[in-house]
Amino acid sequence: MDNWKELAANKLNQLNSFDPKEAMFIRMFLQEAAEDKLDSQSRLIIPKSLMDYAGIEKDIFILGAVKKIEFWNPEKYESYLKDNVQSYDQIANEVMKMKQ
Repeated sequence: MDNWKELAANKLNQLNSFDPKEAMFIRMFLQEAAEDKLDSQSRLIIPKSLMDYAGIEKDIFILGAVKKIEFWNPEKYESYLKDNVQSYDQIANEVMKMKQ
């Protein structure tokens, strides 16, 4: 929840809701937002609308991504990797140079 509040305060609240593109981004980003709750067996229930959006039917690939967790259809994740033809070394070099 702390990370969500930080994102809302430092990023989303800084966007101009009168700018059509920024307003659309805010709406699309928040339209499926919900506080997660665990069921009686301590399982995280992913809403059907998000499962449909991600194309998850049976199998799921869970990826820890620093301050968040990503849920992927395994085939779509593999396709995503194949579509990004740069090697990890190339991407790391570019990204880390930009952050210095």
